Amino acid sequence: MDSLFSRNYLIIVLSEPRRVKRSADWITESQLANYTIASSRNLTYYITALLDSSEVGNDTRFTVGDGRMVGGYENRKLLEGETYSLYQAATVVLEVSHDTIL
Repeated sequence: MDSLFSRNYLIIVLSEPRRVKRSADWITESQLANYTIASSRNLTYYITALLDSSEVGNDTRFTVGDGRMVGGYENRKLLEGETYSLYQAATVVLEVSHDTIL
C-alpha cells in the first residue's frame, strides 16, 4: 500500500466591524469560502490564501491584503480603518492506493 499526503495552510481573514475581538472556534470547515462566496452569504470571514507547506519555512513572508491570487484565492486588499483578525488553519490530504497482489 502506497500513501501520499500533502499539507497546506489556509489564511483566514475575519472582519471585525464592531472592533470586538472574538475567537474563530465557531467557524467550521464547511463554512469556509473564498471572498466572493463569503460575501454572497453575508459572512464576515473568508479564505484569503492557500499556502503549500513546501513554500512555508522560517524565512517565509506573506502579506495579507496585497491583492494577488495565492493558491487559487484572492488575497483581497484590506480596507483602511477596518479591524481584522487573522487565522491560520492546517489541512492534510492523504491519498492511499491499494495494489492487489494475485
